[in-house]
Amino acid sequence: MGKLGMAVASMACVLLLLGVALIPSPGYDIELQADVHGNTASVTVRISGNDHANTLSLVGASLNEVRNDTMIIVSDDDNRTMLGEATSMFDHMQAEAQLRGVALDLKMAQIDELPALFYGENAIIVMFGHDGEMGEAAQQWVERGGVLVGFGPHSIPFVGENMIMDLDFSPYEFSEDDIESSSVADALALDTVAPRVGMGTDSVLENGGEPIGYSCLGMESLALFPMGEGRLLMFSAHPSTPILTSGADSMASDLFRLVMSGMIWKNGEIQHITIQYVPGGGVWQFEMSRVADMRITAISLEKWETLFAAVDLN
Repeated sequence: MGKLGMAVASMACVLLLLGVALIPSPGYDIELQADVHGNTASVTVRISGNDHANTLSLVGASLNEVRNDTMIIVSDDDNRTMLGEATSMFDHMQAEAQLRGVALDLKMAQIDELPALFYGENAIIVMFGHDGEMGEAAQQWVERGGVLVGFGPHSIPFVGENMIMDLDFSPYEFSEDDIESSSVADALALDTVAPRVGMGTDSVLENGGEPIGYSCLGMESLALFPMGEGRLLMFSAHPSTPILTSGADSMASDLFRLVMSGMIWKNGEIQHITIQYVPGGGVWQFEMSRVADMRITAISLEKWETLFAAVDLN
């Protein structure tokens, strides 16, 4: 399904939390409001201006951090594959942010800039490969609070066979009858279902990771690793690797949803409610358990819809 429907012009929305304006979004009008009453968050969602039915996901989670880090996508002009992957990811992420009306500080960097980046400030660094150096520096940067996002084997300098984080990458054996989705994959409708390469479930767990994508026959498509004050987010396959059920645009969409919902900083279980809205919209009210440092996100589950809203309860 394409993104042509996203081009429909719309009025801006305002997100409210106890009267404080947060993030405007294009698409149909949406208003997300949360009022706290003791251990309960009373959530109101209002949608208007839509001309057909669709699905909205409401996700609540406790976050260890609430940050708006710069996202730096690392490329290599001398490596054709990496250049293509990085450029495609940049374009897709930029389009996702613009269409959903989200401010995302997005930059490109060359692989020879990694030494400076790994001794610099916190950011979200997206990698598709490395030159075999900087493994220890990268690990220490993450532990100090940085976020690394890796796509496939050999994307992160301290991840791989006989390395600091010994993850098992193998061909992903897909079986429609055996695939299982995580709570995060369900809540955000993650698209990267069956990559060609997967991470062994046992190796993910042994390295302190949490599967947050799709599992099939002992293999994982996506995992989150808390490391000190930072995070490592690992997609099991490269965007350029042929995918069974999704492609580079799906991986970019998944990364956008994970970052903007705060799932890379989630702490514990998430709460998830699905809203089926009809032409003309409506008003929905729900109660969620109030947890510390909570973010509530509303996001449309179809690529051609642009609804997005988030409020933070501190």
